[in-house]
Amino acid sequence: MLKCMTYNILLGGYERRHLISTVLQAVQPDILLLQELHDPDTLTWFAACLDHDAHYFYAPSNTGHHLGIISRYPLVACHSLRPFPPIRTAILAATIALPTQQLQIFGVHLVPHPALLLELWRWWEVRVLLRYARPEQPAPCLIAGDFNAIAPEDRLVIHALPGLLKLMLLSQGGRVFHYAPAALRAAGFTDCYRSLHPNTPGFTLPVHRPNARLDYIFANPTLATTLTSCFVVTEPATVREASDHLPLVATFDLE
Repeated sequence: MLKCMTYNILLGGYERRHLISTVLQAVQPDILLLQELHDPDTLTWFAACLDHDAHYFYAPSNTGHHLGIISRYPLVACHSLRPFPPIRTAILAATIALPTQQLQIFGVHLVPHPALLLELWRWWEVRVLLRYARPEQPAPCLIAGDFNAIAPEDRLVIHALPGLLKLMLLSQGGRVFHYAPAALRAAGFTDCYRSLHPNTPGFTLPVHRPNARLDYIFANPTLATTLTSCFVVTEPATVREASDHLPLVATFDLE
């Protein structure tokens, strides 16, 4: 069983690294994708908390919010792809040597906020991402991270949003646009959480009163056939203090 986890740790996570580590140690992911890292030493610290022999890669971004990956399996190749425009932060691209095959994995952190122009920007970022993550390839491929986007069938609790975000939505008649996640689905990628939980919200933000699903794990057709579970992490209790996002985990049976 392969357990993959994505986690936005909020503004570097340094002051909360002990809280974050309790979450990581409770989940024990085989592959961990992190967003909003601020320095490589924090990634190294998390890798040591999980496994002193873990493999990891720090992906510098175009902003102060960087990406990282920690893997129990060897990282064959790693790149930080950041063509700007449109990539605001970076695309973390890695090839992982599993015991019987290789896995391609892409970590992302797309531009935030629900305004139409920003959703079009996210769609543009996804179009660039799909140049690298081709769904038709025979090898298993996974895309995960903070997409800052709402899936087509997902609801958004507008009245619970901060004032600025609420104003953005009111200015466009309360309409939420879904171009970025829809583009990934149209390309052949499976939304792992929604495919297994069609009727539950799966909200990942904010931690104390979740009202939006912004964190996703997508699998190409080869990998999607091995999907066994996908869930939002709500335990241990420290997950409510460790970040403003709840982590998302998917497991795959690749035997």
